[in-house]
Amino acid sequence: MNRERSDDLFTNYLEKISVTTRQMKIRTDSRFISNHIFAQLIFYILIAFIIFVLPQISSTPPEVIVQIMSVILFVTGPMGILIDGLPVISKASVAVEKIQKLETELDAWDDSRWTVPENPFGEGKRVPITLRRVFFQYQDVENKKLFSVGPVDLTIHPGEILFITGGNGSGKTTLMKVIAGLYYPQGGVVSLGERPVNPSNYEHYRGFFSAIFSDFHLFDRLYGLKDVDEIRLNGMLQKMELSEKTAYIGGRFTQMKLSTGQRKRLALVVALMEDRPIYVMDEVAADQDPVFRKYFYEKLLKELKGQGKTLIVISHDDRYFHTADRVLKMEYGQVMTDERGI
Repeated sequence: MNRERSDDLFTNYLEKISVTTRQMKIRTDSRFISNHIFAQLIFYILIAFIIFVLPQISSTPPEVIVQIMSVILFVTGPMGILIDGLPVISKASVAVEKIQKLETELDAWDDSRWTVPENPFGEGKRVPITLRRVFFQYQDVENKKLFSVGPVDLTIHPGEILFITGGNGSGKTTLMKVIAGLYYPQGGVVSLGERPVNPSNYEHYRGFFSAIFSDFHLFDRLYGLKDVDEIRLNGMLQKMELSEKTAYIGGRFTQMKLSTGQRKRLALVVALMEDRPIYVMDEVAADQDPVFRKYFYEKLLKELKGQGKTLIVISHDDRYFHTADRVLKMEYGQVMTDERGI
């Protein structure tokens, strides 16, 4: 849409990085080639010295000179291989250092290393999620404090349909990610039943959730699910009006090029196949036609509630707030109202 912006991006950023990288590679390879030429030059000077100069300045017998030349020629091959391999070894060393640096950074964010083997929550069904004075705050790279959510006191009852609503930037998605265990609160306690969630059990806690966020990614396979009931799955695709767009055949979906609304419905199908006790959904009904929106609020959520599922839904569809057990309204990171469904 904007040629000037495209040219600026290419000329002043992408091209500069490309040219810098190319020059760096040229300098590096030139240095390796220079070293190789220097080594070859020293080798031939040595041979010339032994053949032409050594007999003139020494009484070394010719047969000894022949033996010396034989030894030098014998080691020439292995030394040449070693010299030719130095550039590869050097590049490999740099690559290994970068990989180790990346692994160190990833390990610093890996919270599973503290996870206990046994699931302390059991099946995690029919127990409430409790937030007590939970607080979360974003920070920039300089640790400057930015937007914050909380402190929040909240109890989500098992089998409950909870709607979270509020304007853009009110903290709805942040609160949902704290509830789901993706963001760690900087204050307060999240509990499942009577047991607080902490680094030793976060991985087990997250295993109770099926999540559909607004910035989700769809895979063409059902990773983590074994013995998939394809008949049930394709029945769900038909119910979601996706059977003419895609199907699940041979362990994968046949088509992933879908509209935004269709992608959300396919994500919903995947979440339903996981069959977890708690569902979190961020604006799943957005970008849907009125017929499916009505089906989602008035039928699907009720069916899941009937199965004992706990449903946490971010929504702006106030005409369907009556389908929720409770409606939570947020503003500026604070829970302003917590009311029964209208």
